[in-house]
Amino acid sequence: FKHFMEKEIFHQSTSIEDTILNFADKKNQKVLLPKTNINFNKFSNLILIACGTAYHSCMIGKYWLETLSNFNVSIDIASEFRYKKININKNSIGIVVSQSGETMDTLKCISKFKEYGIPTISIVNVLNSSIARLSDFILPTIAGPEIGVASTKAFTSQLSVLALFVLHLQQKTTKIDKSLLDSLFEVHKNVKQVLNKGNEFKKISHSLVEAKSIFYIGRG
Repeated sequence: FKHFMEKEIFHQSTSIEDTILNFADKKNQKVLLPKTNINFNKFSNLILIACGTAYHSCMIGKYWLETLSNFNVSIDIASEFRYKKININKNSIGIVVSQSGETMDTLKCISKFKEYGIPTISIVNVLNSSIARLSDFILPTIAGPEIGVASTKAFTSQLSVLALFVLHLQQKTTKIDKSLLDSLFEVHKNVKQVLNKGNEFKKISHSLVEAKSIFYIGRG
């Protein structure tokens, strides 16, 4: 590969598969998160906190959680949340997302949750990081080291964990969405197929290079 970012883009099919297989049993159609003392049935609110790319994974996670679970979900940028004067609902769980596990603003938000007696979950790529050590429950991404500044494989691994977390909540209350779980086991293959279309993307990029504005439009 010419540079680390390209290498990491092409590693995504592996990092997504590793992350999903770390938490899901394909044969028995179950999501197997690590053991925790948090009783999810006792809570009704989830507060998602992150910075940068991790914040964008939380935005997608919020959409999934609202669609597929019974939780009320809020989301905030860590650098704003840590300074806000707010009354946190005691019926909440704080979920923080960070690639390095050392994002200072996100780390301070865990301390804020602890002041309110709120249980904390961290989605991190480094198990011995400060955020992981301070959290009550850790959901690791299995992405490996990320060198590129623009996050790729860490981002899609975070999304993989958030999707599995949603299915875990479903599993605790109602029947798990089997079609969604099955689709997660296929994601790495789809990613590989897309990445093999590099020549097509080069043609498209040449046609866009002079564009002054590009609009991305979609739903959901």
